[in-house]
Amino acid sequence: MESTDFKDIFEKDCFQAAVGEMLRQTDKVIQGELELVMEKFVEPLHEFLGKLLETLEPDPEASVKYICISFLRSAMYVGEPVLLVEAYRDIPFLEDPILVREMDGSWLFPCWEQYRQNLEQSIRQQSLGRYVREPERKSYDSKAISFVLVYLTVCLKYMVRKLETYPEWQELERMKEFTLSYGEYMDWQFPLLRIREEIDPFLWDDREMSFRKFQNRIYEEKAFQDWIMDDCVFRECTFRHTVFEGTQFRSTRFFDCIFEDCHFREVEFGGSSILSCRVKNTVFEDCRFLGGLYQQGETKVFYPACTFRWSLLESVHWIQTPTNEAVFADCQIFDETKDYEEKAENEILYDTAGSADVESNPARSD
Repeated sequence: MESTDFKDIFEKDCFQAAVGEMLRQTDKVIQGELELVMEKFVEPLHEFLGKLLETLEPDPEASVKYICISFLRSAMYVGEPVLLVEAYRDIPFLEDPILVREMDGSWLFPCWEQYRQNLEQSIRQQSLGRYVREPERKSYDSKAISFVLVYLTVCLKYMVRKLETYPEWQELERMKEFTLSYGEYMDWQFPLLRIREEIDPFLWDDREMSFRKFQNRIYEEKAFQDWIMDDCVFRECTFRHTVFEGTQFRSTRFFDCIFEDCHFREVEFGGSSILSCRVKNTVFEDCRFLGGLYQQGETKVFYPACTFRWSLLESVHWIQTPTNEAVFADCQIFDETKDYEEKAENEILYDTAGSADVESNPARSD
């Protein structure tokens, strides 16, 4: 067997298959034990925020720009996965942090041993033992770790939203441009939460408007065109006769909003939540609700499908926008029309209306 042949077989039939199964099982474990996972991840962060405020208390003008949650690979290799939490006054890793804590990270890899067993079994079944030696298998372990860390990024984003309900987070809101990020130590970092000033998007000279909050706004005969509005929150906003074209709403949340006579064209909704909204006489044309891997800065991030929940959809027209790419839960749908080619059912890995979103709608329940 040629070396290139065994490498291709190993990567496709052994490694990729084992990683795929690990991700699926990891998803099931986390979803099945979500309350416990939230406690292991969010509560230590809550305690960290309290300690941070105590540290800053002597100086009322003191501020923090970053809290970085970093995975330590070195700890993983000795069998004790650890997350390092650090607070920085300015750019991370270029100066000493003002506060450091370690968190248990074992829950990130509940299926790691099963992955290694499955990989070993596949290698034996494919008779690749003489070609794939232990050093090469360990190098692929590093790739598998990266897959898990990236895969769970958006899941962690949904979990940390619970922090917004704590008074300690409200204290931090005075610190403009504050970022809570997650990634690998001294490597990539992905923003989970940000505190940014309120803006009028039509008076803003930058198309990038991620992590902004909009409340009680009325937009009539406006055009949201080619804007990046990832991770934004629209609460009790009204949109009438408004066009959304080429705009990116990844992981954006709409609460109690009204859309009347609107037109969405080539809009990205991956990971977004449309909760308790009313959508009437509105067109979705060539829009994408499907989840998947998206390039985000220097890394790729997995986004789940868009979720419509507790919403009223009346006279909605779907043009080349398959509705089976999205999740519809507890919605009322009347007089819809569809004009698209049916696609395969999307595998829903995370419901974008996470626990923090449910808590922010206390009158709602599953």
